[in-house]
Amino acid sequence: MYKLFLFFILFLSFTKNQAQELSVPFEIIDGFPIVHVWVEGKNHQFVFDTGAYKTCINSEVFPNLPISKKIENIGGIGSERKSMNAVNFSFNFLNQNYLNQEVIYTDLSLFSKMSCTNLKISGIIGRDVMENYIVEINPDSKKIIFHHHSDFNESQLKGFTKIKLQKKSPAVPIKIGGETRYALFDTGSAYGISTTNYKLENYIKTAQHISYKSKGSSIGIHGVNNDEDIHYKVYNSPLEVGNLTVKNQVFETSKNDFNNMGFDFSKQFISYLDLKNHKLFIKQVNQNTESINDNALYNIGFSVGYNVEKEKSMITRLSAKVENLVPGDTLISINGETPPTNNCEMYSFLRKFFGSKMKIVIERNNETKEIEIESV
Repeated sequence: MYKLFLFFILFLSFTKNQAQELSVPFEIIDGFPIVHVWVEGKNHQFVFDTGAYKTCINSEVFPNLPISKKIENIGGIGSERKSMNAVNFSFNFLNQNYLNQEVIYTDLSLFSKMSCTNLKISGIIGRDVMENYIVEINPDSKKIIFHHHSDFNESQLKGFTKIKLQKKSPAVPIKIGGETRYALFDTGSAYGISTTNYKLENYIKTAQHISYKSKGSSIGIHGVNNDEDIHYKVYNSPLEVGNLTVKNQVFETSKNDFNNMGFDFSKQFISYLDLKNHKLFIKQVNQNTESINDNALYNIGFSVGYNVEKEKSMITRLSAKVENLVPGDTLISINGETPPTNNCEMYSFLRKFFGSKMKIVIERNNETKEIEIESV
């Protein structure tokens, strides 16, 4: 009888733990953490985005839904402020039904147009779905686990650094060159750390870096400052995330950059995000491997992106050492070879010219120009 009773208690404990663990696998596709969401019995790919305050769905995938309201003044510092439509939408995530959830309703088709892997984004899971849980993001197991606050004991997190977040958004204190700023913990960005260069000029001069000219991008829900600016990409830099010092890091900075911590940086860590109590716990499990020697800017003085809206390959970033090209020039050819009509193959195309003298044909203001430059 005692053994039967013990077995029953163990069974209840096991089923309780199974019920408490709300988890979902994720894939990293085109740099984004992608989870699966079910809508009317069909499987859809959503970006898991800690930087988005509200869940969003793609109006191209779910057309002609009745608008429930307009949400005003969406955007970040330095970005274009917009009003966005909202709809009531039902979906299943984590084996839980979200019925008539208010979500942002906008065109996300640019994700697919830019994808190297035929990624079809149907929506974005935002913080409104995460806020009642402690969210564990594990890049090693490729799993996201939603922990109930009542079952979570932070003292059991061995080797983790606890960080206090800002209250209005999950912004993390980072210190670079002795200067502190708060960067948004943003898994919905495929990039690393970007920050304003406020009070960093002297530090940048002493660090390994590339300086380049570039314009802002209009890609994304919010859009950003489109002014031409001098940017710096800094390599092999130590920085502090809360009280944790991490070495050999890369970050980008300019006067117009957002303070943002994208997934390319945060995937170095197992993270526990507690939005309710404004806490983040991190433990480094992977190392940054990006090298300045692999950068096209460092080797040939410019980088090229395929503009899916204009259907042209364009100079997007330009080393400060190169004077006869302009950001926004359309690239026709290099040494007689035409660039690919996608971004997936662009780096491989440019890499062929590392260390070479180049004869570049561009189009600028409807005029074709031929320019010769050395690799920088």
